[in-house]
Amino acid sequence: MDRPTVIRGRLAYAARRGDPPEVLEQLRREYYAARAAVYLRDWLAGDPAPTPAQRRELADLLVKGGDAHVSA
Repeated sequence: MDRPTVIRGRLAYAARRGDPPEVLEQLRREYYAARAAVYLRDWLAGDPAPTPAQRRELADLLVKGGDAHVSA
């Protein structure tokens, strides 16, 4: 399982458990940052150059991820 999938599962579990909004927001940020890390890792590893739509999505993920620190 990749990192974003694991974090998404933790987020779903936390939501079902009724965790506070700040916990859910932190998990959301980690999820967005993890998705961005995967995109960057793949592109730096030699995947084809990102399309303009993919670049916009990456920029959006980086903004939504904020200061969350995760690795791909």
